[in-house]
Amino acid sequence: MQHPRLRRAYVPCRFGQLHVRIAEPEAVPVGPPLVCFHQTPSHGGDWDAVLALMSRDRWVIAPDTPGYGQSDAPPEPASVEELAAALSEGLEVLAADQGFALTRYDAMGHHTGSVLAAELARYDARVRHLVFCSLPAFGDAARQDMLRGIDGMFPPVDGSLARAEQLHAFQSSFADRRLDGAQRQVAMAECLRLGERMDWGYRAVFDYDLIAVLSALPHRALILNSEDDLNAVTGEAAQLLEHGIYRELEGCGHGFLAFADEAFAGDVRAFLDGH
Repeated sequence: MQHPRLRRAYVPCRFGQLHVRIAEPEAVPVGPPLVCFHQTPSHGGDWDAVLALMSRDRWVIAPDTPGYGQSDAPPEPASVEELAAALSEGLEVLAADQGFALTRYDAMGHHTGSVLAAELARYDARVRHLVFCSLPAFGDAARQDMLRGIDGMFPPVDGSLARAEQLHAFQSSFADRRLDGAQRQVAMAECLRLGERMDWGYRAVFDYDLIAVLSALPHRALILNSEDDLNAVTGEAAQLLEHGIYRELEGCGHGFLAFADEAFAGDVRAFLDGH
């Protein structure tokens, strides 16, 4: 059942239409809006449970990154800087349309979404606090290796089941154990729907020096490290943030946001509100 305060909208950005989920607060907001950015390859629906829980006392917004979900795609793979700028453009229009202030806002990201949140914080003085759910902060050599190998990350889009089989194997390795078969199949179908565009977000991340950006951020940041393929690198990257608070999420893998509960939301809310 959809949350009664959750609705959707399309707003313009440089790449066309940006699809956004919006959760309106129950009462007068006590905190600035919280904007949530999803992982690759997925969409803003990853945040539905978080939107319902966190919107009790603030606006919560979850856009689909251009090229993913129901947002229009760039004409070619875009950089993190370009994607973040497009998201910022869409948020400006959304705030005006929906009637909420965007003079200050908090940003929360998961995997690729964490990179987008960091990029926005790098240049947008309105970003207040940050919540990172895993950090793909690889060194220069590792990023170059990943860029060189990206064409071989997944089998070609040729109508066979090879890509589906590899995605199934990956999900079996890192998926949250609480996800049932139907949830895993829906996630795999979303990846397949993207076709050759599926890895564009990875290209953007591997071409972006997240280590340098994190090292320079002055923001308060909460780093939540789940038990997935970024566990080790997230633990190392957390040390780069001067005002970072680090926590391990035991038993959480890919897809854990679907199981966000009162305790999870309470921890995030306490951090954002400075408790």
